[in-house]
Amino acid sequence: MPDRNTTAERLLMPDLELNKSVTSTLAPTSTLAPEGKRPATSSQWAPLQYSASIVFFALCYATMAVIAWAATCYLSFKPIGAKHYGVVVLNKENDGYGWTGPQAYHQLYVRSEEWFRAARVLAAIAATLTIPVATSVCTRAAVAFHQRQRLTLRQTMTLANKAWIEPVTWLRLVGAGITGRGSFASSFLIAAILLNLLGGIIAPLQQLYLSTATIKTPTWPIMMPQIIDLMDHFSDTAPSFDSGEITALLRDRLASTGTTTPQAQLWSRNTTCNSLLTGDNLALECAFASGQYPLSNMSLLEDPFFAQLPSGFSTGLIRQFAPRINSTARRENITKDEFPQDCDALPGAFYVRYENISALNDIPGFAFEACMPANVSVAPWRATRDRQDFSEVLYLAVNLTTAAGWDLQVPTGAYFTRITVNTSAGFFELPNYMNGGTAGPLLAEDPTVRAPGKCDLDCETQTFDDLSSKSRRATPSTNSNGTAFNTTYNLENNVNKGPLLQTALALFGLGSFIDVRTRALQSNSFGMDNITALQLYRSSQCTGGMVPFLPLLRDQLGHEQVGNPIDGCSRLLTSDPADSAHLEIMYYLSAFVYNGYDGFSGERITNAFSAAAFLANQAWLLSAFEGRLMVQYDLGVDMQIPVISPTGIIVVSVVLGLFLLVLLGVAVYAWRTPTWTTTLDAFAMLRIGAAVGAPLRPTHDSDEVENERLLLFPRNGAAGVAALDQMPGWVGDASHAEGGEAVGQLALGTGRKITGEGREVEVSM
Repeated sequence: MPDRNTTAERLLMPDLELNKSVTSTLAPTSTLAPEGKRPATSSQWAPLQYSASIVFFALCYATMAVIAWAATCYLSFKPIGAKHYGVVVLNKENDGYGWTGPQAYHQLYVRSEEWFRAARVLAAIAATLTIPVATSVCTRAAVAFHQRQRLTLRQTMTLANKAWIEPVTWLRLVGAGITGRGSFASSFLIAAILLNLLGGIIAPLQQLYLSTATIKTPTWPIMMPQIIDLMDHFSDTAPSFDSGEITALLRDRLASTGTTTPQAQLWSRNTTCNSLLTGDNLALECAFASGQYPLSNMSLLEDPFFAQLPSGFSTGLIRQFAPRINSTARRENITKDEFPQDCDALPGAFYVRYENISALNDIPGFAFEACMPANVSVAPWRATRDRQDFSEVLYLAVNLTTAAGWDLQVPTGAYFTRITVNTSAGFFELPNYMNGGTAGPLLAEDPTVRAPGKCDLDCETQTFDDLSSKSRRATPSTNSNGTAFNTTYNLENNVNKGPLLQTALALFGLGSFIDVRTRALQSNSFGMDNITALQLYRSSQCTGGMVPFLPLLRDQLGHEQVGNPIDGCSRLLTSDPADSAHLEIMYYLSAFVYNGYDGFSGERITNAFSAAAFLANQAWLLSAFEGRLMVQYDLGVDMQIPVISPTGIIVVSVVLGLFLLVLLGVAVYAWRTPTWTTTLDAFAMLRIGAAVGAPLRPTHDSDEVENERLLLFPRNGAAGVAALDQMPGWVGDASHAEGGEAVGQLALGTGRKITGEGREVEVSM
């Protein structure tokens, strides 16, 4: 049985001997050369190889990559099929809410999103094919380079191994640059490595600079009509007098609204809930941030104001505006000398006085005065949508005395305070996607007028009125004889009262809690006998409703005041209804001086007046006969768009363009160069190895087995085979034929470069 060495020799030797008798010739391009120019010997003809397909694949890849990147960049600025992502309500192209239906209009953005989805798929395919395509192009071009450069066999083997895609080769090149031992390297190898690295960083660069964002795209506007406008209180249809309904409504709300009652129409600008905050107000601020705005501590809110629409209402893709009113109270302790003198005689002033007089001093006594010295018979509101500001001042004088045998938890003495309420009103921009979903500030001018710089093409029409035709009707003047009753009564009939005057009328005017109790004392009519009064006193049952204003004086958690028995509701404080009425009034008046939670500091009282002004503004604005303002909104639908900076576009475009330019150049180079083989594959290297012959064959001596083993398994690998650096690895034309001559010869490591278009290889047998 023959051993392995004998078998290998039998397999190799005939082919190698045959290789010595092979003659390769070159002839003009054609499937077969003309009969007159063929050699007379028997031969086989094989055309030179042209890599035209690699240009096609490179072009397909380049087209795919360019389309994906160009579409991505375009979509980062504007949609495909529409002129913008936002809404332009009116323009000459009707590219906005025009005469097309919502489905047709939104279809423009659906088409654009489909383009983005296709671009992402193409980009993913291109990223996957980058290295394979670059390697394929380099593999084809390596043959052309190999037959035009005088490479060693080791250099040819390196190219045949596609070593440019192996990181080990990169490290070897770095080491060769340091040690100078780089016999395997060639200029093509370095160029192929750079080309593949250039292509390899394209996808990471795109991911570095490119991100996606979810935006809202238009569908169709939804109209909300009959929103109350400030101007609606000055229209021709507005009532010319107030029958007291607003005051009665406000009084009921002052009784039923507590500090923890959420107010859907209480707005605030950009309040955040920060879990890193510490202190007693943390939970309350977090509650504010969730949209639950109570009246417990309005000082914590940033720019609190009243607006008719629910707090946080967003108009989405459309800019719209709405009226807003902000009133802030300030309380000061003053002296008796600072209290206005003869307030009841001042023209148009608000003035009331309540007191009980006991000659025997057998019951606690009280004396109360409230004065607004300005001419409040003239409405502070103006018929305008521009910003307007005004202030109101209320003076309170409370004098409480005790009597023998009475143990009351009320402060005694005379107290004088000044309440100032500053009011600002106008329009603000409703939250939308353009302003980050936050309410805009109070605007100085009417924003509903369509003009550049205000609300131009991205706003829907909200009004159809002509301000010049509006009635500028002023508040009717009043005639007062200076008495408390007539002043209160006449002011009650006036329209468009300020929030502080409205609050004062509800708390101290005709029909107020103190007014009803005082008149009951004067007429001695309490509607119950002594037995019933005794039973109600012992059971602590409520004899009336909630006492106005007292619920607003509670703490931030809504706890009733300690030491004020009428905080929950009106009830008998003694078995005698008359004595109880005296005490109820005293406890009521003491609430404007002292609070069970912060004493005489006045913080809770100040907050209560700010809350009362909010309720007064709410009652006044919504009392208009009809609303003529429209608010339109479009919340849109979600759509993903690419986001990339101009720097990212430039960087990625330059890298991608350079890569594609070099790639196509190398592909054209491989296509335009006729080669003796398509690629330096295993079969090509087998033919080169057969042509090398003896230097790579085992010798026939006593150590034949050992020599063959060394050939198959060199001690130092390919690096230890010196013949690879000594033997040529390039193929040339050894025929010395001129350009027009039909016959030439292929040879390993000799002859001139294979040139000429369209030539064939003739192999003579």
